[in-house]
Amino acid sequence: MTPLDVVGVGSAWVNRVTTCHRTYIESLGLVPGSVTKVGAEQYRSLCDHRVDQLQYAGGSVANTLVALAGLQRNVGFLGKATTDGDGLFFLNDLVSRGVSMLIEPSDQEQSTSGCFYYQDHTGDVTKVVHLGASATLGFADMSMQSIIDAKYLLIEADVLDMPKSNQWLVSVMDLAKKSQTCIILVLSNKHVVGRHREFLLSMLSCVDMVAGNEIEFEVLTNTQSEKKILDACAIGGLVAVMTSGANGSVISTRGDSIRTNAVPGRIVDTTAAGDYYLAGLIHALISGKSFAEGANLGSALSSGICAERGSRCFSLASIRACVAFPM
Repeated sequence: MTPLDVVGVGSAWVNRVTTCHRTYIESLGLVPGSVTKVGAEQYRSLCDHRVDQLQYAGGSVANTLVALAGLQRNVGFLGKATTDGDGLFFLNDLVSRGVSMLIEPSDQEQSTSGCFYYQDHTGDVTKVVHLGASATLGFADMSMQSIIDAKYLLIEADVLDMPKSNQWLVSVMDLAKKSQTCIILVLSNKHVVGRHREFLLSMLSCVDMVAGNEIEFEVLTNTQSEKKILDACAIGGLVAVMTSGANGSVISTRGDSIRTNAVPGRIVDTTAAGDYYLAGLIHALISGKSFAEGANLGSALSSGICAERGSRCFSLASIRACVAFPM
């Protein structure tokens, strides 16, 4: 097997989005704007009652890998789904877009993980989450040779919600370090960062880069001061990649701060904007380009995905044509 450029460890999610009125959300017994965890049966019932839903495979790391595959990078995903309808949808989505599934969907009883997003007329989003099979990922599932051979290893903070992950995760990072695989911690979710803040802080000394948006970094470092955030991440030569929506991004590396403006464009949905930004940065670094060039490409990709609904960009070819260096 040809060595992979990037291997990602993350959650295999199928996301659904629907637009409705707050009264409908309340009729389901949900609090508008809340995040509710439910079992498989209730989640499936909610899904079956909406025919106007947009469905797409997700998870921060999976999104980044899809974008990298669109840039002709050789990538693989380590995450668990099952052979139910959602699991096969997730598998087909990633494989059809050039991402190697390093763990085949299993036939265990648990269903594939999912999240239902109810967008109401006020702009609030109510989330219903089913943890499912993703939570069963363990050390025995890891594709060690793929990690050893890869240039980059992406670790999604969401995996810390998996039982005993702090045990196998240390072993995986140690193996990657010994193999000189660059480790990137992807914060991915402010709620996850809040739940596992202390462990994530301890991980900073073990990884090479940490990536997230400004809210996730604020929760991680317990400060809203950009200078304090970057200073906290500078220990041990750690590279911090922080996106700030319309305010662009900042990359802190070896004491230098590289600031990049956001690329103007049509905004339909900001889902996965940071994931595509990270893909552009990684692609540039693998190509031997600078962090500044990577930030520019990341901003272009981020702008492209914001013009689409969901987390799949259908205009990668046109974005590649606008980039100043060969893809």
